[in-house]
Amino acid sequence: LNIPAEQYYSYERFFILPVGLAGTILASGVIRLVARWWNGQGHFEDLFALLGFSMIVIAVVMGLPDLAIGILTGIGVLAPLGFEFIGPHVWLGTLWYLLLTILAVKEVEHLSWGKSIVLGLMGFVVNGVVQFIFIR
Repeated sequence: LNIPAEQYYSYERFFILPVGLAGTILASGVIRLVARWWNGQGHFEDLFALLGFSMIVIAVVMGLPDLAIGILTGIGVLAPLGFEFIGPHVWLGTLWYLLLTILAVKEVEHLSWGKSIVLGLMGFVVNGVVQFIFIR
């Protein structure tokens, strides 16, 4: 999105939820379609529900530290060093979401671990692409 950097976060609060929802819906759909070809036994709604809960975890693990960093940077306690991109909360949240996605596929689709890992990675990438297009 072509939003000036100084105004970006003012706008982001309005589209972060719809973008997260769209990414989760798209990831669930792609996973479900491929799982159907591989004789998966799940339903879109079940997969979407579990992936939605996974997004709650990532929002807490990544969102709360980002909020604290943003507040501390805003009041001048921290200097903006790009910590939000390299902080452990980013890697932990991302890894945890990937693991929860794989487990959701395994539970919903009743596929082998290998197929569940492939589908989980596929959904992770699909959701990530949607997020990276709209969220800085």
